[in-house]
Amino acid sequence: MVNWPEKICALFLEKALAFITEFEAQALLLQLLFLKDSGLSPISWASFESQLNQARGTPLHLPENLPPPSNLFLHWQKLPENFLKDFQAEWHVWEQQQSGFQPIENWIGSFSELINNKTQRRKAGVFYTPRPVVRFLCRETLSTFLKRHQNLSPKTSEALLKAQTLSLDKTQKQALVSALKELKICDPACGGGYLLLGMLAELKSLEKQLLPNHSDYNWSQNIYGIDIDPLAVSVTRWRIWKASKTSAQSAENCKLQIVIGDTLAEGSPWGKDIRFDLWVANPPYLGEKGHQKSFEALKKGSLKGFYQARSDLSYYFFHRVLDWSKPGAIAGFLTTSYLLTSSQGQKLRGDLKERAIIHKITDFHELRLFSGALGQHNLVTVFERGYAPELPVSLNLCIRKGQFKEAALDNLLNQTTSAFIRREMRQDEIFRGPELSMAQPVRLQILDTTLEGILEKIRKQPTRLEDFAQLHQGLVSGADRLTLGHCKKFGIKQPPGSGIFVLDQKKIHSWPIKEHERQLLRPWFKNSDIEPWTAQTQSKNLIIYTDRQALLTPQDRLYQHLEDYYPILAARREVQLGRMPWWQLHWPRQASIFEGPKLVLPQRSQTALAAWNETPWYASADVYFITAQAADNILPWLLAWLNSPLAWLWLSCEGKRKGKLLELYHRPLAQMPVLRPKNEYAAFKSLLAELKAGKRPSLKLEKTLQQIFYAQLKLSQTEQSQLEAAWKNKAV
Repeated sequence: MVNWPEKICALFLEKALAFITEFEAQALLLQLLFLKDSGLSPISWASFESQLNQARGTPLHLPENLPPPSNLFLHWQKLPENFLKDFQAEWHVWEQQQSGFQPIENWIGSFSELINNKTQRRKAGVFYTPRPVVRFLCRETLSTFLKRHQNLSPKTSEALLKAQTLSLDKTQKQALVSALKELKICDPACGGGYLLLGMLAELKSLEKQLLPNHSDYNWSQNIYGIDIDPLAVSVTRWRIWKASKTSAQSAENCKLQIVIGDTLAEGSPWGKDIRFDLWVANPPYLGEKGHQKSFEALKKGSLKGFYQARSDLSYYFFHRVLDWSKPGAIAGFLTTSYLLTSSQGQKLRGDLKERAIIHKITDFHELRLFSGALGQHNLVTVFERGYAPELPVSLNLCIRKGQFKEAALDNLLNQTTSAFIRREMRQDEIFRGPELSMAQPVRLQILDTTLEGILEKIRKQPTRLEDFAQLHQGLVSGADRLTLGHCKKFGIKQPPGSGIFVLDQKKIHSWPIKEHERQLLRPWFKNSDIEPWTAQTQSKNLIIYTDRQALLTPQDRLYQHLEDYYPILAARREVQLGRMPWWQLHWPRQASIFEGPKLVLPQRSQTALAAWNETPWYASADVYFITAQAADNILPWLLAWLNSPLAWLWLSCEGKRKGKLLELYHRPLAQMPVLRPKNEYAAFKSLLAELKAGKRPSLKLEKTLQQIFYAQLKLSQTEQSQLEAAWKNKAV
């Protein structure tokens, strides 16, 4: 089906860009949509200027929404005289030809989506919030406010927000509306105004329900927003103005309170300090890699104490919201679930522990909220500025999976009993370990009282994996194979997929390779070559292992092969900094990691999935290698531990994850408790013999190994049965 709004906007911008800049063209398109929605259709520059003057002082007049100097009208006049007339004529034809033509108001509401494709929005970390999620976030935030500051019971708050029968007298209702009118509500990254519009709708609904004969308050005076995109701010002002009262006062409120600026910059964007009562936010999800400029100011300003390398931009919005909040202010944030356990989120969690009361964490787990980001796992966190370690935190896990249409998603998010698992913990119990990792709601799908007890027994173990072994990430070549992006950026004429550092053995079989070159060719494996207990030992691929000791000359065949890709290899960071020749691997690691006895694990898996290997086995950074600190004989029992139900339970509940996959990174592995057997059991010798023969252990031997750990933890038969049942089902 043709997306006509998107098609028309694209055609308009394509024609305008021949004469004016991209921003000027986008601004003109938005200005014309504003006027068209109000019934105006300028066909000449004179009529356009006249209509702009009529709209002056309202959000219909775009130049007043932009920072000075913004005399866009002069720039727009670079377009041909008949440009507006032709556009209106084409629009009329489109309108006549298409049935069910969307109202202009809908076009304006989704303006950013119309002018930016999914790839552009993903690069900017911008995902616009679906209506059911807007409603859910606004109601969760308001519900917490009503319970905390208006002493309403959860049942009464829910009834009020869902327009159900209330047991409040007239005095209580009037007092409640008066309290709501005192609120200052802000979105620190308002974009096109979805969340602010949602909050405005909830406030109007509450007023109508509580005082049906007096619902004439202008709620626009309670709404504040900030965004760095001038056109997004213009759209938000216009939408709030239209949704409240299209009066001069509403226009003034929108102009003064919804502003262009950077929440993370220094100083108040409103020109004065304002402290807020309620926040709703879906901040941009933007990692530092590839966006260093966005993080530079953070390292120098008032938020520099919270800076962590490779963190996410969304984390800093939490800090700023706490800075700009009144004591007791309530905030509802929609983010990814990474913030619960991410190593780069440690300072954020520390700030939340010190300055916030977490009221509710809702993990949507395998439910897909954004059609443009299906691999994303989302989280709603509702918190209050304050400190009360004794108060409970409500952990909520959505047990529905997949993607739903809007009506179905709205219905699902209102199913407070059937769609979610719930449990409460104390504030001071949700932060764990030196990184202050927060309790993940996903554990609710695994844990019962019995398994919680087993988890506590594991937690009390005095030793960690890093006490016995060293963990290493696989190597980084910087260019395994040629990609389509390489071809476009560097003008390489080879077909995408061609090997650069990673080569097919058949391809190089006929090459005239000298002996010193042949010694640089090492067997190359993928994380999919790892199975429980054993890994593939035969590979079709080789890697040119040019570490810091390797030597190649222009006369060598491998050098000549790599030279075909010189522009790509020379652009890598370490080469640019003069730290290595262009033909070496970017991060080769130590060859000994890949050569001797070791355990290998994929970076992501539903279980630990560790495997033994003692042959040359080279792999990329999506594989972790475990080597013994001392005697190699510790590796068999470490392998047995990592592949046990006990290790799965720990990593599933206390480790890091992406949806249903465990993230087996350095820190969660290094810091996981391990049970070192107290005796040299024959079972471990049998395991080693099987592994050296290239076999995985029999089911009988696996059971024997598990029993050694069970006995050491003194697990009852009931505990063992429940643990193995959960492990077998892989509940998450």
